[in-house]
Amino acid sequence: MPNAMDENMNQNNIYSETLESATDYIKKLIVGIKKYIEYMTSGRISESGDLLISIIEGLDWEVKALSLIKEKLNIDLDISEVNAVLIDLSNAIQNNDYVLITDLFEYEILPILEKWKEYLENKK
Repeated sequence: MPNAMDENMNQNNIYSETLESATDYIKKLIVGIKKYIEYMTSGRISESGDLLISIIEGLDWEVKALSLIKEKLNIDLDISEVNAVLIDLSNAIQNNDYVLITDLFEYEILPILEKWKEYLENKK
């Protein structure tokens, strides 16, 4: 029968693994966003649709993962800063405003994710 110490170690492993996954995934997310920006600025809108969906899902996962481990691992990131931009992003998507979507990725979300990536890499 597992004791409290074993259970605590298992939880710590889960938090550490989640941190590792979030750190690895944020790098892929940044690459995906840069590729989306490239598609949009070169007029390849038709190629960007599936990528946009993947980016939104990835941002959602990243925010949820970091929210879950934030307190336990003393992660000092302001998750709300990306949530505020996601509201604007959602409105831009609903309005098919591809210029705004691209600008939000390039000038709002990418800088936040770059900062988070650096922080998480130093946290590992």
